Amino acid sequence: MLAELTLVITLGTATPALEARAELDAIATRIEQLKMRHLAGEDVGRELGRLLVRAQELADEIDRQEGRAALPPAAAPAGELRERADALHDEADRVVLALRSLDLRIGEVRRALAQPAHGPAQQRAVVARGASVSRAPAQPSTFAEDHARLRALEVQRLRLVDHLARIRAEAAALEAEAAEP
Repeated sequence: MLAELTLVITLGTATPALEARAELDAIATRIEQLKMRHLAGEDVGRELGRLLVRAQELADEIDRQEGRAALPPAAAPAGELRERADALHDEADRVVLALRSLDLRIGEVRRALAQPAHGPAQQRAVVARGASVSRAPAQPSTFAEDHARLRALEVQRLRLVDHLARIRAEAAALEAEAAEP
């Protein structure tokens, strides 16, 4: 009973700084959850970035309300920067493995397209009707289906290559920052 009364009094007299701290605590919890999901392989970058920005805004607001001037952002220690770069290199290695696996699948589909079952007559017929998978004859694997699968795999490959380039660029930037005196 006493704890509930204390909570009611505290909430009734809550200052903006206390409200900001409560929101910051909630955001910190959510950030930890997102980090765990990221480690499990989920793409949570957009939400995580948004929450990190909001957390910084709240921290600045709390500092202003408590009369403390916000400190200029401190550069991360070189060791931490190298650790982050190493983590990015590890992620890049995982993306490279995914690319290799995808290349194998692309090769399989290309070989399937080159088989006699997908001869020139069937290829011309599919091209003539617009390569629509929905109009393709009901077969285990038609030329149109294999062609659509190949296009989808190639798009996926392009996305992975782009992601890999961004990861490597970020890792290089962190390494360069760590090397600065």
